[in-house]
Formats: sequence, C-alpha cells, structure tokens
Amino acid sequence: MIDAKALHLAFADRVLYRSIDLQLGDKDKICLAGRNGSGKSTLLKILGGEAKADSGIISRSKGLRIGFLHQSMEIAQEKSIYEVGFEAFEEAASAAKELEHCQEALTGGNHSLDLLHRMDSLHDTLLRLDYYSAESRTRRILDGLGFDQAAQNRLAGEFSGGWQMRAALARLLLQNPDCLFLDEPTNHLDLESILWLESYLASFSGCFVLISHDRAFVDRVCRSVWEIVNEDLQTFPLPWARYEEEKKMRIEQLEKTIAKQRDERERLERFVDRFKAKASKASQAKSKQKMLDRMEEISIAPIAKSIRLQFPESAPSGKWVLRASKLGKSFGDLNVFSGAEFELRAGERATLVGVNGGGKTTLLRVLLGEEKPSAGQVEIGYNVKVAYFAQYQVLSEEEKN
Repeated sequence: MIDAKALHLAFADRVLYRSIDLQLGDKDKICLAGRNGSGKSTLLKILGGEAKADSGIISRSKGLRIGFLHQSMEIAQEKSIYEVGFEAFEEAASAAKELEHCQEALTGGNHSLDLLHRMDSLHDTLLRLDYYSAESRTRRILDGLGFDQAAQNRLAGEFSGGWQMRAALARLLLQNPDCLFLDEPTNHLDLESILWLESYLASFSGCFVLISHDRAFVDRVCRSVWEIVNEDLQTFPLPWARYEEEKKMRIEQLEKTIAKQRDERERLERFVDRFKAKASKASQAKSKQKMLDRMEEISIAPIAKSIRLQFPESAPSGKWVLRASKLGKSFGDLNVFSGAEFELRAGERATLVGVNGGGKTTLLRVLLGEEKPSAGQVEIGYNVKVAYFAQYQVLSEEEKN
C-alpha cells in the first residue's frame, strides 16, 4: 500500500523525524503512538499526501484510495445528516442522474447504439460503486454512530460540533477507502458508538492507521503499534497490552547496554589519561582515544510522566452515600428517566453510561440538587461531602487567581 524511506522533517531547529522507514500493508491495523508533540498527526498527513517531509521517498500503490479523519472537519450546514453521509456516493449519484436522462431519451425514441452502450457503461458503474444499496448503507452507518431516523433528516447545522464530526466519520466510512487514517476517532463518540466502530474496524477489509488515547479501544482493534521515539519510528507487531510489555523489556535491555557502554567508556578514558604522555604507550592511548571519539552515546527517550491525583481525606460518612427512590425527570412532554431506584454505599465506585443525550448529566444534576426531580426523591447520606466536576468547567476570577 504505502512504502516510505528516509523521511526527514524539522521545524526550525526541532527535528521531528531524522530518517524514518516504514511499510504499510493492505491488511495492517496500526496504532500510531508517541508523546504529545512527537509528530503523530503530521506523519499521518505525510503518508496521506496532505503534507510533505523535508526529504525522503514515499511510494503508494496505484489507484490507492485513502480516507482521512482529522480531529476537526467541516460539513455542509444546510444539508441534512443523511445528505452529508450520502455525499460519499457523489460519483455514483452523478452516474445515476445521467442514466435517468439516457432512459428519458430512450423513451423519447432515441435507440442509437451510442446511447445503449453508454447506458450499459453507466449501469456497470453503478454496480461497481454499489449504488443500489447506498441508501440502506448510509442509514445503517449513521444509525450505528448514533443518528436515529429522525436525526438523519435534521439539518447538520442543528447539531453540535461533536455530532457533526460523527456525520463526517460516517461519510468517510461510506466512501469505503482502501486505507483509513483516523486521528482520534473516538473523541466525540459515546460508549455504544465506540463499540459499533470497533466492530466496523474489526471487519474492515483494508488497512488503517489510527491515533487514539483510548487504550482499551486500541487494544481491541489494532494488531501492531508504531511509536515515534527519539526522532525515529519503532515498530511492534503486537497489540497494545503486549506492546507495553515488550517496550518495558526493550528499555531494560537498553539500560543494561548503556551501563556496559558507560563502563567501557570509563575504562578507555582511564587508559588514555594514564598513558597518553608515556612514549611507549602513546600509540595505544591514541588508538583508545579514537575508539572513544567513534563511540555513539546511547540514550533512552524520556518517559512521559503519569498524572497522579490525590484527594484530601474526608471525615467518615455513614454506610451509604446516597439513595434514589422512584426518581424521575421530565422537561415538558420529554421524559428523560423515571422510576429510578438505586443507592451508593461508602467505598463503592459506579459508572454512569448511556447514549449521548440520554440524560446522564441531567441525572447527576438531580443527584446534586442542581435540578429538581419531577418525581421521587434523593437522599444524601450522613456526613457526606459532595464534589462535582462538570463537562464544561468555568472558573471564577477568584479561582483563576
């Protein structure tokens, strides 16, 4: 599919890639990893032909069709979500329209061989592009990404940027490219849509390279890991969990090699310092110095620091933290949830899941007392102190200072 040799790229005095070689096969499923700022998105753009390296050679298979999902993409605001997805069939739609005109001409009495041959050619094009199943495929993929029938018929401009990115992803998948480049594809997806995308990629017939911070997602869909380290690309033909084990082993081996090199360097330096001024040993000392000069220093890439959160100790609470009894919430005729019964005990952890727009944030606000329930009640346990980190956290001027 794609073969790259000696890719070099630098911005001013900062080198991103010194001499990268890689090969992307027609069935490869790759996770591109690396520290923030290491050049992951840039490398995808170079491989996809949207950016150029300072030097190096890239070869792509003839006729290779590449689909690229960027972290930010624009779609036509005045079109419906369905129409945005159906843009993937632009060539086929154009052929279908021409075929319709040809059929009208045929009905009008034009029976020329040229017209009949053109109609045959257009029909073959529509079969090749799978046009006759285009509508059902568009509906199915949009549904998988969270757009029900009603949402598909709404204008794209009525949706948030995150939902518009879903529509852009649907359009990309419907193009059925040979090779997918996906830059953070799960950023705007809920759990159900992520699981749907996992299933889609598992059965995808082509190759893909993706960037993602979702380790569980990567481990389930990728077979190999490429990591940008020290201006180079290291390849691991392993899923993410095994890649981390292999990387740890490589670092341990590298540390041993560095220790041996350090010992050898110190031995040579002692010899040179001791005998460089002694005539009988001067030539040997000079030889040892050359060995020192030729010795390339081995280094280990800095390991990204892990974020550690530590919460201050709270006063002991009762055995249960909160209880919800026959809890419900409605906005006019819209029933968000009803009849909710649950409790959370001290020391327990719970995850609240559901589709986007399903009412997760509303439920949290009801539990916090920021929204009044339409039915039922919430009880907060004895001596329980509640904290809330909202999806969009706005700091006051006092907090900023």
